[in-house]
Amino acid sequence: MISKQSDLEWIVKGRLIFNHIAEKQHRFLGENEIQMHFAFNPKENKEASIKSFLNNESQGIYQYLIEPFQHYEKPLQFEKLELKR
Repeated sequence: MISKQSDLEWIVKGRLIFNHIAEKQHRFLGENEIQMHFAFNPKENKEASIKSFLNNESQGIYQYLIEPFQHYEKPLQFEKLELKR
C-alpha cells in the first residue's frame, strides 16, 4: 500500500479477524487472516465493540496488519492508503 501524501509504502501482512465477532465478519477468499483475541470487562464493553466493528464493516472499513517498507513510520491517523499496482 502507498500513501499519496508521503509516498511511503507499507506491506499488508493480513486481515485482522477478531474472536468475538469472527463468525459475523465478512471474509474474502485468498486473504491471509490473523486471529486477534480479546477479553472484555465489563461485559457491556464486548457488545459496544461488536457494534462498532460491524458498523465499520457495513461501511467497507476493514482492519489489516501492515508493516512499513524501507522505513519506520506509521501512517498518519486517517491517512488514506492506496493499493500499489
